[in-house]
Amino acid sequence: MPTTNFTQQFARYSVYARPLALILLVILMVCAPLSIAGSWRVQVMAVQDLTLAEQLEEQMRRVGHKYVGIHWRDASYKIWVGAEETQTDALELQVKLVQQGFEDAFVIQAGPDRSGYGQDALVIAEKRYVIQVFSLSNRTAAERAADAAQKGSGYDASVIAGDGLFRVQLGPFESHDAAEFAKQVIVGRGYADAFLVPFEE
Repeated sequence: MPTTNFTQQFARYSVYARPLALILLVILMVCAPLSIAGSWRVQVMAVQDLTLAEQLEEQMRRVGHKYVGIHWRDASYKIWVGAEETQTDALELQVKLVQQGFEDAFVIQAGPDRSGYGQDALVIAEKRYVIQVFSLSNRTAAERAADAAQKGSGYDASVIAGDGLFRVQLGPFESHDAAEFAKQVIVGRGYADAFLVPFEE
């Protein structure tokens, strides 16, 4: 009699256990690939100022990159782009970023997510910069060039007169790193002769 009761109880529990086991198996099949997929990134820059890192992150999104993140590692904020499943995909993304002007971009494989905002970042106080894209002798031409540069880059443009020339400048930017980052974007958009100039209040 006890054996019969055990058999009946086992049969009753197994009716519920089988669907649960099937559900767990489906969950594992779906989640297992997700845990290892998308581990390839492209690092475009590393800075020590959190505010600057956030500005760079926003700029990357503005130029069309969907997966962008700030990661605190080795005493600096890394700007990572992409969430690629294979190294080949990441290398293709790297090529695109280099073509956009991020010449120092390189591929990495991220381990467990260690993103976060560390408290011991070294904040560097720097003077502001602008990016000069043109220097023209005609004010009207310079104003037209400034309008086109602002529309093409997304940065504020201005015309500065001096020494008989009208200089078209973008910015200002809060630090040399921020200006250098923006310059890479601008060069990638066809302004090959762009260069940094200290901002004069």
